[in-house]
Amino acid sequence: MFRLDKNYHIFISHSWSYSSHYETVKKWIDSSNITVSDYSIPENKSFPPMRENDLKRELLQQIYRASVVVVIAGGYVSYSKWLEFEIQIADAYNKPILAIKPFGNVTWPSALNNCKNKQNIHYVNWNSNSFITELKRLL
Repeated sequence: MFRLDKNYHIFISHSWSYSSHYETVKKWIDSSNITVSDYSIPENKSFPPMRENDLKRELLQQIYRASVVVVIAGGYVSYSKWLEFEIQIADAYNKPILAIKPFGNVTWPSALNNCKNKQNIHYVNWNSNSFITELKRLL
């Protein structure tokens, strides 16, 4: 059950090419009464260059600590191995996935369709009220 006095841990999977989507979701959260620690990696706080296996290990740790994984499910997810990897890890850790469909998208990314724990995937359209309501329900 959602509590105002608790700090929640989330991971927002996103593409740096569409960082405005990430920033909008962060504003929605900041405007709500939800206190979060965001374990995502915004472009302005990127890791130093590292080997692929090291980056995977970092992502595994961050997703492991999150209570909910938020996926900005734009069409670009199908073309990003990192976003697909993050969805696969959330599924493997049995984390709730809150997928937001940005305006204009017709389909959901195949990485979501391929999840084993489909009951953990929750879909909302690009709307702050729908997103915040569902996020609170999942927390």
